[in-house]
Amino acid sequence: MSTRIRGRKRKIQPSPEDAQQQLRQTAEMLQRHLASLRKNIEIELANAKKLFRSKNRRDALKALRKRKYYQSQVGQVVIVLARIDSQLEPVVFEEAEEGELLQELMELLEEDRKEKDVLKGLEGLPDIPTGIRAGIRTKTKSTGW
Repeated sequence: MSTRIRGRKRKIQPSPEDAQQQLRQTAEMLQRHLASLRKNIEIELANAKKLFRSKNRRDALKALRKRKYYQSQVGQVVIVLARIDSQLEPVVFEEAEEGELLQELMELLEEDRKEKDVLKGLEGLPDIPTGIRAGIRTKTKSTGW
């Protein structure tokens, strides 16, 4: 809503009840988004495992990168939800809620550390064997592509 004052639009501040309702709706939407992100993380992990078993390392690493991206998104959503909770209730978090958020953040950090260890172990592996690379180079030189 807005009103005109001296030819300019001026936004009217929402009432505290409206602002709280809007924050609750945002929190519900973020909770649904968080659930879908967690589902996507599980899917990408299963996909990466399947691809590693089939010796398709390049696509497996892509799946792990997607998983890492989803995990970073989960971390950001958790932080935003914590801010919204603190705005909805000006009282300090109860110990149970605070413990749950801290535990979730610690789990995210642990998953990130484990993923870095996995990626660190795979850094030495070449994507394309050098013999195949040499063959590709000679073919492109001889055919003039």
